[in-house]
Amino acid sequence: MPSCPLLSLTGFQCPGCGGTRAADALVHFRWIDALGNHAWFVLVVLIGLPVIFWMALKEKYPTIPGPRFHENWLWFCLVSLLIFAVLRSMEPFQWLAPDPIKSEN
Repeated sequence: MPSCPLLSLTGFQCPGCGGTRAADALVHFRWIDALGNHAWFVLVVLIGLPVIFWMALKEKYPTIPGPRFHENWLWFCLVSLLIFAVLRSMEPFQWLAPDPIKSEN
């Protein structure tokens, strides 16, 4: 897996650090590994994508009950990702940080 350029240069994790490893773990049905690498990404895939599909159906068929799409949903996702990125950099929330990259020798 490629390493994060921001992490390599600054030592700080970007909001997406661990996302590629989480996606790989999800594809191979390793749920715990995926959550350990990027919990926000896993929640978006497992909850967010079905909700977006539901909202798309609601746009096509207005009689379907459920949430309607609004741009505030996108702002919510952006703000929640930034909050997640800041929290996992703080000492009490280190458990949210991605697992260290294992070098294969």
